[in-house]
Amino acid sequence: WIRIGTFEFFARTKENSQKNLKQLADYVIKQSYPELENEDEKYEKMFYKLVDKTAELLALWQVYGFQHGVMNTDNFSMAGLTIDYGPYAFMDYFEKNAICNHTDVEGRYSYNNQPFVARWNLFVLINALKKICDEEKLENYMKFYLSIHKKIYLDMMNKRVGLDASKSGDANQFLIIELLGALEFSKMDYNVFFYRLTNLKSFNDLSSILDIAVFQDPLRKWFDSYKRACDEQNSSFESRFEIMKKVNPKYILKNYMLQEAIEKADEGDYTLVNELLKIAQNPFDEHEEFERFAQPTPMKFANIKLSCSS
Repeated sequence: WIRIGTFEFFARTKENSQKNLKQLADYVIKQSYPELENEDEKYEKMFYKLVDKTAELLALWQVYGFQHGVMNTDNFSMAGLTIDYGPYAFMDYFEKNAICNHTDVEGRYSYNNQPFVARWNLFVLINALKKICDEEKLENYMKFYLSIHKKIYLDMMNKRVGLDASKSGDANQFLIIELLGALEFSKMDYNVFFYRLTNLKSFNDLSSILDIAVFQDPLRKWFDSYKRACDEQNSSFESRFEIMKKVNPKYILKNYMLQEAIEKADEGDYTLVNELLKIAQNPFDEHEEFERFAQPTPMKFANIKLSCSS
């Protein structure tokens, strides 16, 4: 649970700053990167591993529509984990500039900005570590951050539509960009779209997907591009299903579900709390008694902004 902000604190102290930073870095290495304990330049290597982990973490946040809400350095893990989310959300209908924290009026922590805020946080860490590290080496390694993030993101997004990112090059990237635009203009529930795409059996009947879009035309046009991409990769519905069923869960815990569980718990009924825990642990299972949670978020609850005290 050590954060970038913890390193900032000790970097700014006047007495024993270097000693304290080394002690803190040694603790982080012991807890999270034990393979580095006897390495040369272990503090630099700790930073490199955090850059890699952060690039992957932020890619996965983006892939599944997760919004942290308060990504300051005091809420940013040295282990590359998701911690300390106050106002947070899994996206309901897709909106690239969605803000889940109502106090974030400038959109610093908006969905689309998350990889870049993470990058900013890592540069703050460089400033704190420069007393015990080669600053130039850390800055040079940061040049890889966005490319690592992009590769993981595109690989995962391609799996979410059942395709192979390595087979189509730039055209494949454009397909994903086009999809995001179509989802936003259609006002389509983000994760429900991918689950229903997983189970699509024919391009002649898109009703299971289009019927839950507020506006259908943008998605119809995207499906034309998607069909071409599938043809180019000689991809069948069966082969895509095998890829997608592993990465497109039926259930994503959204805030309106959690709110319902909270309200019942306030009345002394913890049944839904326990059921949601089971769903969270097994999101690919059917859970037929909770089929309603696999449907699009009711619009009155969609993309609601929360506060740290919500």
